[in-house]
Amino acid sequence: MPLDKSTPQMPDTTDEDRRRVLLAADPREAIGRCDPGDADLIMSDALAKMRAGRPVPPLMNAMDEARNWAAMASLFEIKAYALACYNAMPPKDQAAFLVYVSGRDTRGR
Repeated sequence: MPLDKSTPQMPDTTDEDRRRVLLAADPREAIGRCDPGDADLIMSDALAKMRAGRPVPPLMNAMDEARNWAAMASLFEIKAYALACYNAMPPKDQAAFLVYVSGRDTRGR
């Protein structure tokens, strides 16, 4: 896409940055003019194609497989699976998990 005088002025950006902004503007405008139901389908389909999908069963080490999957997953997927996994834990494991991720003991120690 050629950059010309109609290209938005964006100081401290590269031609590639400006090109990406221009490419993103057309679909955003088109989706914004769609019927909300159609827009939902279009965006859901696009997001589905960008996702890593569900994690595969671990072949060797579950933590290594989880790290590999998380490196490919979208932020939406990571949050969804993290919350679902947390909610599936027994309360004792939830407490231990919170201690681990927060770096402190939730019992006040």
